[in-house]
Amino acid sequence: MSSILPPQELREEVIHDFPSGDFLFFDGLEAAGESFYEAEVFIIYGQDLTAEHITTKLKWIMVMSEGMDEMPLKTCNEKGILITKCKGNS
Repeated sequence: MSSILPPQELREEVIHDFPSGDFLFFDGLEAAGESFYEAEVFIIYGQDLTAEHITTKLKWIMVMSEGMDEMPLKTCNEKGILITKCKGNS
């Protein structure tokens, strides 16, 4: 699931390249609503994520911007969630 709404052609490419996956793209966490709680992988701007968003299904978070210091790192660590930062972002 992504809280970043990439261009349509990129969304189509990802869906095509990974046909066994179920992908959801939203324009922000609020737009995702309850869908967030089913996600195993999450692409997000770091500052949007709170400890309440960390679910038992979540396995990996990719941060696409600044904001790592605002993320609930302790909760992610306790639940064994991998966190990576997108290359090219400082």
